[in-house]
Formats: sequence, structure tokens, C-alpha cells
Amino acid sequence: MGLSIGLAVAVLLFVFAGYLPARHRLEALEGQIQSKTREVEENQNKARNLPLLALEVQELETRVRDYDRQFPKQAEIGDFIKDITRVSTQLALRDFKYSPLSPRRGDSYFELPIQMNFQGDFSNVFSFLSEVEHLQRLTRVRKLAIKSKDIKSGMVEVEIGLNIYFSEG
Repeated sequence: MGLSIGLAVAVLLFVFAGYLPARHRLEALEGQIQSKTREVEENQNKARNLPLLALEVQELETRVRDYDRQFPKQAEIGDFIKDITRVSTQLALRDFKYSPLSPRRGDSYFELPIQMNFQGDFSNVFSFLSEVEHLQRLTRVRKLAIKSKDIKSGMVEVEIGLNIYFSEG
């Protein structure tokens, strides 16, 4: 009988001191394995999307560069004047005069008003306005006055007030 009691105590000791703690530890490790497996799968799915994200980043960088051309960090009036002078020459506009005024500060930008006067055929004037609208530089016409100079030839006299914009930096 003493042997059976000793054996029963040894089995109970083994179950409570050895087997059950080891079983709980094994279950905890299996849970960690499952968790890490899910994490690896999620990371693999994210990694599959990296080429798409890289392409999207590249497109956004291109848009930012285009925006910087439209809304530059400085006035860069020289390039703008070259562009409109080139267009006015191509369209045979006469007496083309421009005068930049003082820049005005906005919330996070500056606007530079420019006053222009010229003469030309009405269709060429229309083409000039269209070309100015399609320039890379962000512009806004704030005043436009067209007066007929010669009805038969279609010659008009034009006065334009427009703004170009640039950021503070």
C-alpha cells in the first residue's frame, strides 16, 4: 500500500509540477507561433504592394514638380515676361508694353500684379489670351479691356491686368 501511495503522489507531482506547466507553456508557444505567422503573412501582403506604392510616390513627385513650376518659390518674373513676349511676337501684337507692380502678400503666397497694353488683330488677341492661360505659370486675369481701334481691319486695343503668384519660400 505504501508503494501505491508513493506512486500516486509521484504521478500527481509529475502531472501538477511537470506536465501541466509544460502543457501551458506549449499552448502559449503555439499561440505565439500563430500570431507571428499571421504577422509574416500581413507583411508579405504589404510587401507585394510596394511596387504600386513606389509608382504612386513617383506620380506624386511629378505632380509636386509641376505644381512648383506653376507656383514657384520666387517671383521669377523674367521667365514669365520672356514667355509672354515670345507669344506676343509670334502673334504679331504691336506696341506691347508691360509693367510689373508691387507684390502683395496673401496668407501663404505673394501675388505680383502686371499691367499690359498692346494692339493687334482680334483673333490674335484671343490667341494671346488663350496662350497665357495655358502657360505653365499660374496666372489670373483680373482686368481686361478691349477697345475697337479699326472695325474694318479688326484691330483692337487691349489693356490687361493680371496676377502671377509665388510662394514665400
